[in-house]
Amino acid sequence: MCKTKVLTIAVDHAEYVEQLHFCVSSLRQFHPALPVIVYTNLNERMTRCLRPLDVDIRPICVPRRFARHGLRAHGVPRPELDIVSLKVDLPARLDGDVLFLDADTEVCAPLDDLLSSDLPYLHDREYNLIDAEEAWMRRIVGDLPWEQLGLSPPAEPAMYNSGVLFLPSSMRTRCLRLVRRMMKAISYLEGQEANPHCEQLAYSLVLPALGDVLTCRKTIRHYWPEKYDLHVRWYPELNLEGE
Repeated sequence: MCKTKVLTIAVDHAEYVEQLHFCVSSLRQFHPALPVIVYTNLNERMTRCLRPLDVDIRPICVPRRFARHGLRAHGVPRPELDIVSLKVDLPARLDGDVLFLDADTEVCAPLDDLLSSDLPYLHDREYNLIDAEEAWMRRIVGDLPWEQLGLSPPAEPAMYNSGVLFLPSSMRTRCLRLVRRMMKAISYLEGQEANPHCEQLAYSLVLPALGDVLTCRKTIRHYWPEKYDLHVRWYPELNLEGE
């Protein structure tokens, strides 16, 4: 029995169904026996489109209170704002090692090193943060209650892309507990319930504090920049409390 389970999310949007077909097909090309679990709030018609993939489909209830906030002015919906906490909540429901893939990922090569690793993986470091993003991250890092969190602040904070997340079972429980606490601390500093960077920054701070973190940019492609115009830097100005 395979000890690693692959976890992904498909929210109620036709674009995600198409992406998920591509993601799972690319994974199965190299690892046909890996069990894949899809958590989704898709309607019945869209769920039927996933059945040919032979995946374990499990329902979730995605809060819609942030759905109205996104790239509305640019005509691009951002339903992933609704799921910033699910990358923390859902891996806790599974046993064994967990590989989380965003729907907009493509497996480009065998993942044997990743799947046999005792160390966690994130997709890659974000090297192209604009000034507003860099300033936001450094402000949060400087204001966090590190002693209460039981962690040491990083000498040089870095943001990682969490479109790919691998958590070995040996560290998953402790990691998720600390990430939840980190997300609460970040949200408290922000004075709001959720932030589109909250989960990603929490993983970016917690995992390096626990030890080495590996990346997998060469074996898994996360093509979100190709979906959205990189010149539209929406998140520094995003107001989650009003239109």
